[in-house]
Amino acid sequence: MNEIRTSQDPVVVYDVMREAANRLVGVYAQRATVGGTDDPAIQSISAIYDEVEAIDPNDLAAQEAATGDFRARYAALRES
Repeated sequence: MNEIRTSQDPVVVYDVMREAANRLVGVYAQRATVGGTDDPAIQSISAIYDEVEAIDPNDLAAQEAATGDFRARYAALRES
């Protein structure tokens, strides 16, 4: 697995993870069609926020793994 750690500072690592999640959310926000809770894009956004909230802010490894996952999903969506 590729190392993406650029800092040992938990605040920085957490911020990088949140930024990766926000970029992913942005792609889904562009794809929202009907809005409301029935829109698949809105459901995806909600699921991403749930994923982020489930990550321990003191677990750098989990944050780095999530950052990698969010980045990969973002790249895949941007290509589709």
